[in-house]
Parts: sequence; C-alpha cells; structure tokens
Amino acid sequence: MKDKIISVRTALLTVIIACIINSFSFAQVVFPDSILVTLKKGHPRLLVNSIQEFQDIKARTATDDFIKQSVRNIIENADSVVSQPIISFVKQGKPGIDLRKIYFRTYFLSMAYRLTGDNKYAARLWADLDAASKFPDWNQELFIITGGMLQCFAIAYDWLYDVWTPEQRAYLKRQIIAKGLVQGLRYHDRRINKGEFNWVDIDHNWSAVCNGGLIMGALAIADEEPVLAEQVLKLALPRYIGVVKQFAPDGAYAEGPNYWWFAMAFGVTPTIASLETALATDFGLSKTEGFSRAGIFIESMGGANFRSFNYADAEPVITRYPELFWFANKFDQPDLTEVQKQYSLEQMKKGMWQQSPLDLLWYKPRGITGNNIRADNYFREAEIVSLRSKLNDNNAWFVAFKAGANGVNHGHLDIGSYVIDNQGVRWISDLGLQTYDVPGYFGDANMVKGGKRWTYYRTRAEGHNTLVINPELSEDQDVFAKTRIINFKSTPGKSFGIMDITEAYKGRAVSVKRGIALLKCNSVLVQDEIVSDKKMDLYWFAHTTAKITLSADKKTANMEIDGKKLVAQLLSPKKAFFEIMEAEPLPASPQPAQNDKNDGFKKLAIHIVGEIKTTIVVEYKENGKSGKQKVVPLSIW
Repeated sequence: MKDKIISVRTALLTVIIACIINSFSFAQVVFPDSILVTLKKGHPRLLVNSIQEFQDIKARTATDDFIKQSVRNIIENADSVVSQPIISFVKQGKPGIDLRKIYFRTYFLSMAYRLTGDNKYAARLWADLDAASKFPDWNQELFIITGGMLQCFAIAYDWLYDVWTPEQRAYLKRQIIAKGLVQGLRYHDRRINKGEFNWVDIDHNWSAVCNGGLIMGALAIADEEPVLAEQVLKLALPRYIGVVKQFAPDGAYAEGPNYWWFAMAFGVTPTIASLETALATDFGLSKTEGFSRAGIFIESMGGANFRSFNYADAEPVITRYPELFWFANKFDQPDLTEVQKQYSLEQMKKGMWQQSPLDLLWYKPRGITGNNIRADNYFREAEIVSLRSKLNDNNAWFVAFKAGANGVNHGHLDIGSYVIDNQGVRWISDLGLQTYDVPGYFGDANMVKGGKRWTYYRTRAEGHNTLVINPELSEDQDVFAKTRIINFKSTPGKSFGIMDITEAYKGRAVSVKRGIALLKCNSVLVQDEIVSDKKMDLYWFAHTTAKITLSADKKTANMEIDGKKLVAQLLSPKKAFFEIMEAEPLPASPQPAQNDKNDGFKKLAIHIVGEIKTTIVVEYKENGKSGKQKVVPLSIW
C-alpha cells in the first residue's frame, strides 16, 4: 500500500513538472490548481524527508570530523540555552519580540533532541514556545517578526511532532493559525488591510520572510488543515516569484550583505527547501534567472577575514553561512562547500563559532570538481564589482565597489563607493548602517527628496568613499539615480571596472566617471574624470581606521594599522593634495544630533575648488613598493 501511495504521488508530481516545463520552460513560475496534491504525509516534512536524516547525521560523526565537531558545537550551544531564562516579550523601542533568539533556540534545541534523544532539550523548547504562545501577539503590525515566528513554530511542530502530546500539538497548531496564518491573510485581503504600507506589495526581504513564514506554517499543518493551508499557499506562493527575481540576473542582492543573510535565513532557503521536502517540488522557483549564483555572490563579497563589502544598511559581517552548503548542493557548486567547511573548522578550533544546525542538514562532503568561484566578479543590475589578487589568501588584495541605484530598499547615497583590504586588514572602510531608532529613518518619505533618512551622515555620499560635488543641506547624490558599470575586464595583469555615475550628480556635473583597477603588480588605482558646466566645490573621500601621516608635499599618505602599512599616492591633479578630516558632516551639510559617532575613523580627503574639469587619480600600494603608475584616460584602460 505504501509503495502504491508513493507511486501515485510520483505520477502526480511528474504531470505537474511536465506542465511547467512544457508551458513555461521555467521562464515563469506557475502553480497547479491544487497545490497540496503531492503533500508528503506525516512528519517531519520541513527541510528533511524523515527522522532517518537526523539519525544519519549522528552516524556520520564516526567518520566525518566536520560533522563530529559540528554536533559537539551544537549540543554545547543547546546546553547553554537550557540554563538561560525563558524567552520574554521584550521592548525594542516599543513592545516586541527577540526573533533571532527564538529562531536560534528553535533550531538548536530541536536538533539537539534529534541527535541525543535527551528530553531536556524538547522540554526547554516547549517552555519557550509556551511563553511565546502567551505573548499578546507576534508583532503582527510588524509582520516580518510574525513571519519569522511562524517559521520557528512550524519547525518545532514538525521536527518534534512525535515528541509532543496530542494536547501540545493542538496547542501549537492553534498558535500557528491564530497568531500567524490568519493575520497573514488579513494583509493579503485588501478589504481588511488598507494601510499605506503593506508587505504584500513588495518583493524585498519583507516579502521573503513574511510570505516564507506563511508557506512554512501552512505546510506544517497542511494535512490537518488542508483548506486553510491551500488558501494561504495560493496567496503566498505567487509573491515568492518576485522574491527570487531580486537575485536576477547574476545572484546579487541590492539590499546589502546583511539583508542577503536575513532574507535567506528567515525566508528564502528554508522556504524553498521545505517546498521540496513537503511537496517534492519548488515549482521552478529556484530556476529563476540568477538565483543559482546567489551563494557565489555572497562569497564574492567577502574580503580579508571574510568581512563583507558592507554597502547599504550593513555592517562588515562575516560572509559564511550554512546557506552556502545548500547552494553548493542545489546547484553543483562544490567550491562553496569547501570554503564554508574550512572556515567553520577554523573558527570552531578557535572556540569562536556558533555552528548552525542547518550546516548539519546541508553539508554534503564532496570533492572539488569545478571552479565556481572567480577572483574577479561583476554582478549586473546591482552593479557591483569585486576583485581579488589571489583566491583563498587572507593577505591578498580585495577591492569591491558599486554603482547601482540609490533608491533601493535599505540603500544609501553610496554610488561610486568602495572598500580595500590588503595584508589581512581593511584599509578603506564603509562606516556601516546608521542606528535605525532615529527620527524619520524609515519614515514615509525615506526614499524621496525631503526624507530625514538622507540627513544622517552615514547614509549620505559624504559618509562613503565617493565624491561630493557642491555640498549643501539637500541630498548630496540624486536619490533616484540609477547608474551602471560601463566596462569590466578581468585579465592576469589588470582587472577593473569603470562606472558612469553622472546621474548621481545630476545638476552638479555633466559627466562623472570613476574607474577602479586592481593591478596584479600589487596596487589599486582609483581614477575619477569629472566635467561640469560651472566651477565646482569638489570633495574626494576615503574613510579609514588607519593612522595617517602625510608627506611634506601632501601627495603621499602613509597609512598604518597594527604595524602593517599601506601608501596612498596622489597622481593627479598636480595642484591637489591630501587632507586628513574627521568622519563627520561638512559645514554645509545637515547636522542631526542623532548621527552615530564614528570613533576611530578619519577620512583621507582631496578638496578641489573652482575647476570645471578635473581628473583625480589615487594609487594605493604596499609600503616599499616602488614605481608610479602612468595616468591614462579611462577610455583607453
């Protein structure tokens, strides 16, 4: 009988997949009239196909050192949770929920129980779930929290289904429905929710997490509540098409590396993986253009010590996540398996790594069979370039820069900005995100002229490593600018990208181009060609934590961090010179009291006044490296 059920399910699945292939060839994603027709009966069915998968992980500890160390690490972290206070309804500016804490506890405690069978982990998880069930709500007005909570409750309900009593299962299911699914339907139903902001209308990280939580919650209880689950899935799944399209055409994510991880961990990968295990298909979502390279993108954003090029609202986070294992398996990218594994092992040996339970699920030991990771990368649409002088070398040069659009969600006025790493040190840094809890940062006008978002130093061009032309109180780059990399080349001797960023300086200049090159003879060149129809007040900025000493003629800046040295040399124009400035607003700029302090940072600056045309060229090179690059126009790079 069991074989017959499997046979029928396989036949139905074949028909669905054939329809998608024949009608759309994955150019579009479509869903059958009955989404649940191939639903896997029984539990677990989210992320895993059976309890046997947990048992297989435990068995592999005898032969796989990575699994052995990861299991030990996860159990240690689960043990630490057992001794901590029960989760509470906390205040984060206003009453809220510490979603990340519940998320990590759910996965750690669930996995620890499956690996050990020790009931203390299930009992401790139940205590947290019970506490969260008694919260007045799951921040439904901030539904991104609700979406994350739905994922947590869905995993706990599904992975430990056989552990809970019938009463406990009924209790958890009521929470999934009342505090999660029903509230999500209210947002999808326009007759009920008519608010100005509705996450249903957008495709960025909110949609990934909100709709992802709804999908996982629906799948968890689908066999018991098929009518409700089908209703939720038919509304939430189509929104996911827009989510995965955000990674087109090359895998980049315009919201920055922080939100790449947030969208992936709380929305994208667990949702797609759960569709595959619960329904045996993701309906072609993962075949959307560019999505297969999303793991390659985040790996490419990591420089020295794997710190990211933290454009937009982002900190220089570590670009190593369990999702790299998932991408490696899903899209045959074994290099990602290797980089994630080696980084994790190194950190665990140092006692500095909190291993993810998802590492255990998604890690599949594989030999290196391809070359998925390149030293130099250009990601279209997001218009981001990363260059390395050598792969897998922490001391190598790493340069990353961006053109792109200012008006993306979580975006800054950072067109033209860049970071530089060398000798294991970040020499030119992005300051990172401004503290969110300030007036108007996410107000109604945060993406249009007049919004307070652009009064904060860290969101403005002057707070990044780019140009400021004719500074004033208004935005110092055009908020609606969309700019592109117009030339990209990667060769053994020289790799570069050239950006036409004129639109960012609309009304201030008639042509602005920036080229950044990594010369494999070990230097980095930043060249700007600016033309205006009137005399300019022009600033060139580069933020750094280095101690800076200028030469007598102020053409050379000697930089030092922890005994390591780098030299910045001003090659053009002849009359210009370096200055050292504080990382703070210019006198003509807004001066909000809530600006974050930039302690430890200075900015290397060049100030040019009264010119209508100029070429600025700065070369960065290791201390002691001789020679000076010849200045040639960007047009003949």
